[in-house]
Amino acid sequence: MCTDIERTSELAKEDPKRQFYSIAHLMTVEKLYEAFRSLRKNASAGIDGVTYAEYETCAEENIRRLHGRLVAGKYQAHSQRNFTRRTSLQG
Repeated sequence: MCTDIERTSELAKEDPKRQFYSIAHLMTVEKLYEAFRSLRKNASAGIDGVTYAEYETCAEENIRRLHGRLVAGKYQAHSQRNFTRRTSLQG
């Protein structure tokens, strides 16, 4: 027996061109926290400029807010291309 998230992973591997419109309902606060804890603590800041240590100071609250935005469909990922373009224009 596999979980919904494992099944989604299987489907993605079977058909790399398959599109998933939303998997937010598969993301739980616990899974997000587990993913956060698996990050390298000494890695550089993310595209949003936030380091692991900074995020960790309010990790529980941050993850709950992130989960709320995911479930509500209000989460907007930062675009690597736009970020790179903006920083190159500023420099």
